[in-house]
Amino acid sequence: LLTEEEHEVVVVEQSTASLEKIRSQLDVKTIRGNAATPKVLKEAEANRADLVLAVTNNDETNMVACFIAKELGAKRTAARIRNPEYSGYFLTPAKSPTSARKIIRPKSLGVDIFINPEVEVANEIIAILSGVHSTPVEHFADSLVQIREFRVEGETLVNKKLTDIALPKPGVIAAVVRTRGVITPDTDTIIEAGDSVHVIAHRNHMDELGKVFSKPQRPAKKVVIIGGGRVGLLVAEELHSRGAMVKVIESNPKIAREIAANLEGPEIIQGDGTDRNMLWEQGVPSADAFVADTENDELDILACALAKRLGVPRSLTVVNNPNYIPLAEAVGIDVAGSPALLTARRIAHFVLH
Repeated sequence: LLTEEEHEVVVVEQSTASLEKIRSQLDVKTIRGNAATPKVLKEAEANRADLVLAVTNNDETNMVACFIAKELGAKRTAARIRNPEYSGYFLTPAKSPTSARKIIRPKSLGVDIFINPEVEVANEIIAILSGVHSTPVEHFADSLVQIREFRVEGETLVNKKLTDIALPKPGVIAAVVRTRGVITPDTDTIIEAGDSVHVIAHRNHMDELGKVFSKPQRPAKKVVIIGGGRVGLLVAEELHSRGAMVKVIESNPKIAREIAANLEGPEIIQGDGTDRNMLWEQGVPSADAFVADTENDELDILACALAKRLGVPRSLTVVNNPNYIPLAEAVGIDVAGSPALLTARRIAHFVLH
């Protein structure tokens, strides 16, 4: 994303195989080494960087890298942090009951922005399930402006020019997505069967504009989640707090017991999320939405496809491998969210702001 915007990018990585892959695909400078050391960061010229991104799989490594980079002179830093306890404020112990306690803030650790991939995906899923359309949304201008994709479901719109479609509120159709790719529309663009459109509008107008293209659905009040992953549990907890009936199905008995002990509210069931009879018994056909978040992308896609066949109007899956997103969409899954892609988009927003 950053090289496409013609930023000067340096990638630091310890894996030789990963570096070879990066060199073959991207026009970036690469350095092999541990990014949490001053020597390597100096070699990468972190001292003159406008932004240092620490996105290894280790929270502590990311924070140390940001701290050192900041000390070297980097203007801004961002770290991928999975442990939510790192991203908040905390107080140091006081010497006595009356003495002041020091407040430790994330910026004290040298990190300007914390990015949690699981939280990013969970927030995306919650926003979709709380709205009336099963499509992702991008936010701009402090969320006042949105870009949203809508599938064209009304047959009356097919073979109709975009300029002939009356929009009830101010908005712009910025792109049309079809099997041949994404096109920038002009005055002669005609809607074809199977198209989707990207609409830009004020957030308060988006739901009404979406009704022109897609049939609205009610916000999800009954949700079934398979898999006890962090994303699924974040979604379950938040939806329950909003009054939704949530059921979590986990195949591993030990994990199911741990979830039941730590998660209050949602119903926890131990069972196979790809078993048709099991899903039927747990009331999946009457659910408003089905979310898959196991550790297996193929299993998630299969379970969502099965849920759609059982009649669930909304199906959403978490895919760790972004290459599976086209497959998920091809089998009719409404939304496939990738923690890696959402994290990259969040970083890009931060950089391009």
